[in-house]
Amino acid sequence: MTSTSLKFAIAPAALAAAAALLTAPQAAVAASSEPTTQPRASGYSWYWSDGAGGTRRTFSQSQYGTASRLPKLVVEADCAAGARVGDRIKLQWRDSMGRYRTEDTAYVSNCYGRYKLAFYPYASSGAWARGTYKYRLIIPGGGGYKYFEITYSKR
Repeated sequence: MTSTSLKFAIAPAALAAAAALLTAPQAAVAASSEPTTQPRASGYSWYWSDGAGGTRRTFSQSQYGTASRLPKLVVEADCAAGARVGDRIKLQWRDSMGRYRTEDTAYVSNCYGRYKLAFYPYASSGAWARGTYKYRLIIPGGGGYKYFEITYSKR
């Protein structure tokens, strides 16, 4: 046999074996009648307790009156995103020196939690604050930061 005749003699057998390997798994997958489940999306989401949208809000004293009547920032957390029970979700505001100060904290208590963070609209004097403040929401375990801008006013 020459090399060319050997090549043609092996090719049909190799082709048949390759075809058998390719069709066997496909038949097994097609025969399966079990439903497939999609993995649960993991991570963090946030929203306002009053249903408003956006990262810029104005809270006026004439409309809300007290801090307890302000809408809360609601964070839904999933431990699959990297947070652990005991980690802290923080709401912070930036002072005039550019440092962030913690305004409210929620501790991750289970893997599918909902946490409400409150805004404190009072100045150090006890009066309703006035002006625009930068806030950030810190989410542990790779959740990162979310930035907000809150304006406090009298009217």
